[in-house]
Amino acid sequence: MAPRKPHSFRRSLVLLLVAASALLRIYQLDAIPPALFRDEAEKVYNAFCLASTAHDCSGKLLPLFIDVFGVTTSAIYQYAAVPFVWILGVGEWAARLPAAFVGTLTIWLTFLAAERLWGTRAAFWSALFLAFSPWHIVFSRWAQQGIFLPLWLSLALYCWALFLGRRTWAVLGSGVALGLAFYTYDVARAFVPLLVILLCTLYYRELRLQWRATIAAAGALLVVALPTLYLLFFHTG
Repeated sequence: MAPRKPHSFRRSLVLLLVAASALLRIYQLDAIPPALFRDEAEKVYNAFCLASTAHDCSGKLLPLFIDVFGVTTSAIYQYAAVPFVWILGVGEWAARLPAAFVGTLTIWLTFLAAERLWGTRAAFWSALFLAFSPWHIVFSRWAQQGIFLPLWLSLALYCWALFLGRRTWAVLGSGVALGLAFYTYDVARAFVPLLVILLCTLYYRELRLQWRATIAAAGALLVVALPTLYLLFFHTG
C-alpha cells in the first residue's frame, strides 16, 4: 500500500528541517573546524588539477583512484569538488561545501525513502535524527569521502522502495547506488554485500517475479563496483 501523502503542514516542517540542517552544516564552514586538514588540502588541490587539466596532481588522466602520500583513495570527492573550485577557487569553502551539500541532500533522501517504506511520521523522525546526528554533522563539515556513504545508501533504499511499489526498473537505481557506495568508505565493502544478501533474502519472491530487472540491477552494481573490487583484490598494497 502506498503511503499517505503528508499534509502541507508536515511538508513545511520537513522543508524547515532541511533548511535548518543546511544552515547547521554551512555556518562558518571556512572556520569550523579551523584550517584545512592535510587530506582536505589534497582533495581541493586535486579538484583544481582535474578542473584545469583533467589530470590529478600526479599526472593521471581522469583517474578513478588517487594515490597521495602513499595512500590510495577513490576520487569521488575530488570530482564532486570540481564545480565548487570552478566557482569559488581553491580554499576552505570549495573544499568543504561538497560535504555540506551531500549531507543536506542525504537528509532529504532519507525522508523520501522512509516515507515510502514506513509513512510520513517515521520519515520525519528519521530525517530529524540524522539532521542532528553529531557524527553526520562532523562529516558534513569536513572534506572526506565518507559522507557519500549515507547518501548512496539512502538513494538505494529510496529506489528499492519504489521497486516494491511496483516501479519495477527503479531497482536498477539501487544497483547503481550500491555500486557507488564502494567508492566512499572502507566499511562499505563489508556492509553493502551484507545489505544485498539481506534484501535478497527478505524479498526473494519479488526479485524472482521481476527477474529481468533483478539481473540488470545486479549487473549494474557489479559494473560500477568492479574497478574498486579489482583494486581491492589485485592491488592490495
